[in-house]
Amino acid sequence: SPKNTAAILMRGSWKRTHDYIGHKGPVVASRFNPRLFRVESDDSPGEKYIASCIALGAQDNKVTVWLSRKARPVLVAKTFFQQSVVDLSWSPDGLTLFAASIDGSIAMFAFEESELGERLSGKEVQDIMKSSYGTARACTGIAEDPALMELLSEEENSMMNLGSSPLKSRNTPEKGADPKELPAKDPKKVSKKPTATPSPRHKVMKE
Repeated sequence: SPKNTAAILMRGSWKRTHDYIGHKGPVVASRFNPRLFRVESDDSPGEKYIASCIALGAQDNKVTVWLSRKARPVLVAKTFFQQSVVDLSWSPDGLTLFAASIDGSIAMFAFEESELGERLSGKEVQDIMKSSYGTARACTGIAEDPALMELLSEEENSMMNLGSSPLKSRNTPEKGADPKELPAKDPKKVSKKPTATPSPRHKVMKE
């Protein structure tokens, strides 16, 4: 019988590294945690490694939360929804997960830092991104698809271009330009406020 899995692909090479297995229905929602965590290894007690965290939602009405290189999920939420999970979102601090279902309900899952691991600082995340992908981005989130990575790259380039070529106001004449050569305003397009006139039906009362 076919198995429902969530495949993890390496950025750049798109090599399939491993799968998260356990849902009895198709996985239709996924969301990486915006933070990275320092987690103790199951294979080597006392040794720690840097782990990413991902939440999955499926048509079996369940939510699971996984840490990389862990064989079992950190969370399996079975009884919160009556219908399929359709969307997931993490809080910026990485400790709260929101899940929405097609049945119209929303659930919030709050984690202790000890349940997921020690959160890395923003500088540590930037150093890891730079050493792994050659650039340190302004945000600490993880780009989940190539289109998002391209948008982030374009944003960085546009910010750099703004620093070298400042924008000019279209109403500001260039240096050395003759003011007489500037286009004059069209008098037909100048709007005038109508003046109020007293209605003939009303009399003005004077003391």
